[in-house]
Amino acid sequence: MTATAAQSFTTARIGSHTIRFSAEGDGPPLLLIMGLGGSIEMWRPFLSALDGFRTIAFDVPGTGGSPPTPWPQTMRSYAAVGLDLLDHLGINHTAVLGYSFGGMVAQELVLRAPERVSHLVLTATTAGFPAVPPQPINIMRMFSPLRYYSASYYRAVAPTLFGGRTARDPSLLDAEFEHRHSAPPSLLGYIWQTAAAMQWSAVHRDHRIRQPTLIIAGDDDRLVPVANARVLRSLIQGSQLEIFPGAGHLLLIDQAADTAPIVERFLRAPLHPEV
Repeated sequence: MTATAAQSFTTARIGSHTIRFSAEGDGPPLLLIMGLGGSIEMWRPFLSALDGFRTIAFDVPGTGGSPPTPWPQTMRSYAAVGLDLLDHLGINHTAVLGYSFGGMVAQELVLRAPERVSHLVLTATTAGFPAVPPQPINIMRMFSPLRYYSASYYRAVAPTLFGGRTARDPSLLDAEFEHRHSAPPSLLGYIWQTAAAMQWSAVHRDHRIRQPTLIIAGDDDRLVPVANARVLRSLIQGSQLEIFPGAGHLLLIDQAADTAPIVERFLRAPLHPEV
């Protein structure tokens, strides 16, 4: 089954927010949390390569079809949206996959409600401050959501911002931009997300995570250097680390056919007796 063929969106009052979400497919639940400014649409390449799960994805406040709040948000409040959505859908226990900024939200979610999470997948992400930073030019580029609005700007910066296959294959840029541009973030929502990420850290708390955890990274990630994945591996006891040679920050998108099977195998593997 191709997950994206049946992808549909619902907007509902979730907790104190109006949230757009999708819940598609059959099988064990898998909650997906996208990166900074990203919407549900950006999951399409990965969902096309993933099979056998009920995937739940949502736009955090201020992205995609979820309106922004007039007040700042924290990583804890973004995690609360994910938990409220699970309550709304009647899901008590789920695997969670967080991508980049979404990986920070996923860590906060499992630390806040460990009993709700069966497995954790962290992709192209960090444990927060102090993280291993990218080049200063890429830090500056992340302060603006312009890559979601301007095709020419996206084509110009994406190769050096993300690295990996996107940097080597210019034919990917238009398709990637189409997914971004179809539901771009609001400026206010993007500001709140950026501020939340800059103030957040789980470095002193990630040792509490006991769920089976898979960490995925590319060694050509120019936004979140691969050293951050190794830090996560050292912090989360028993976690597995998969480093994809030549892959960049968008490895779940531009190398979905390579990464999705790794995620599937991890989520389907039997738990060790001591877990």
